[in-house]
Amino acid sequence: MVRELTDKHLRALNRGRKAKGLKPIRRKKTELSQKKRIDKIRKEEKQKMKKGSVVWDARKSKLVRKTETKKKKLPKIVPKNYMEATKTENDFYREYKRLGGKKTRAKYKTLLNKFYDHTMDIFVHGDTSRYKSRNLALNGFRKAAKIDNKEVDRIFSSVDNVHAYT
Repeated sequence: MVRELTDKHLRALNRGRKAKGLKPIRRKKTELSQKKRIDKIRKEEKQKMKKGSVVWDARKSKLVRKTETKKKKLPKIVPKNYMEATKTENDFYREYKRLGGKKTRAKYKTLLNKFYDHTMDIFVHGDTSRYKSRNLALNGFRKAAKIDNKEVDRIFSSVDNVHAYT
């Protein structure tokens, strides 16, 4: 099967031919019947009211139907508390990076969830059923997350510097 050259390759060949004193290779003109066929298909498409257009693809040497993809729209009403939670998480992560944190956003989010799990009761509610003190809660978080004390301090400070965590 013979494939038609792209414009770029044809120009390169013609430069070489010109340097040797040969005539350039001309691009084949599209046949009138192909144009009629394209117009006919376009009319059918308009009648069917389908989205998309029909285009001649020179690389494949055939007609190709291009379909337009619809962009998914976000819901118009996003719960306010969800927006605020995302906003504060972004603020926490920016503060974490400012403090010298090296974790990715996804890893930070998992660490933040573990941090909340281990420290929320004792720090915010004063509930001593799981841990007897705040230091024990931070040590429990450090062991569960398998990170060092500096990283625990960075995560705690990233939350505490944006909103008071006590």
